[in-house]
Amino acid sequence: FKKAHFLEALERGDWILLDEINLAREESLGVLYGVLSKGYLDFNGQKIYVKKNNGMIFAAGNTAGDIGRQLFSEALENRFQVFYKPKMRPGKQKAILFEKYPIDGIHFSDIEALVELNNALDETLMPNYVFEGGFENERPYPFTIRNLEHILINTTSRLLDPNNKLTPKEALIKEAFIEYTDVIKRTKGNIELLKVHMKASFGQDL
Repeated sequence: FKKAHFLEALERGDWILLDEINLAREESLGVLYGVLSKGYLDFNGQKIYVKKNNGMIFAAGNTAGDIGRQLFSEALENRFQVFYKPKMRPGKQKAILFEKYPIDGIHFSDIEALVELNNALDETLMPNYVFEGGFENERPYPFTIRNLEHILINTTSRLLDPNNKLTPKEALIKEAFIEYTDVIKRTKGNIELLKVHMKASFGQDL
C-alpha cells in the first residue's frame, strides 16, 4: 500500500489546492465531504486532522454551465467559503501573455489579434457547435487563456526548430489554426467558420 499525495499532505498539515474540483468522481467527493464535515480523516485506526499544523483545504472549479463540469451537492459547497471570480478581461489576458511569452517578431498587436480571435470563438463558435454523435464528455470546453498559452508555447517551439521556414507571425497563425482545429474538427462547417474568424483577426496575414 502506498499513501496518496492527499493523505500525505493531510498528515503534514499542508495547504491543499483541489483544482477542477467539479471534474472529480463522486466517490472522491464523498471522502472529501466526510473530511470537511468531521474535520479529520479516519485512516488505519488514526484520526488525521485537517488543521494540524495550520493545514487548510482550498478548491477551484468552473461553473456548472461549462461543458463537462458537474454541479456538486449544496451540502459539500456549504463546507467551503465560496468566492466567485469573473472571467478574465481581454486587456488583462493581452498584458499577461505579452509579458509571459516574449517572442522575437511577435508584437503586442499580434497578441491583441490572438486574444480577440480566442474570445470571438468562445462567444460565437461554441454555442453553434454541431455535435455529431459520440459521448457527452467529448463536447469541447470553452476557449480560455489556456488555449492562448498553448499557441504561444508551440509557436516558440516551432521557431526554435532548425527546419522551420515560417516567420514568427506565420508560425503564430499556424499554431492557432492547429489549436482550434483540434477541438472543432468534427464538422467541416466549423472549420470554415474558424477560417472566417481568423481572417477577421489577422486579415491579409492569414
